[in-house]
Amino acid sequence: MSLLTLVKSACYMLAIPPPSTIYGNGDDTALHLLALSIEEGIALSERHNWQELTTEKTFTTVAA
Repeated sequence: MSLLTLVKSACYMLAIPPPSTIYGNGDDTALHLLALSIEEGIALSERHNWQELTTEKTFTTVAA
């Protein structure tokens, strides 16, 4: 899921027109939505130790 998809979903919930782009968009609404997205991303990253959620596995396959 992309940032644009998340922002568009929020726009539909808020009944505001969704932007066609986020990065490089000079529209005030798009800039506010980008700032809110960044702030929420930071808040989410601080809530969990993401390294503990990531593990490395090796899968061995056989060609048939």
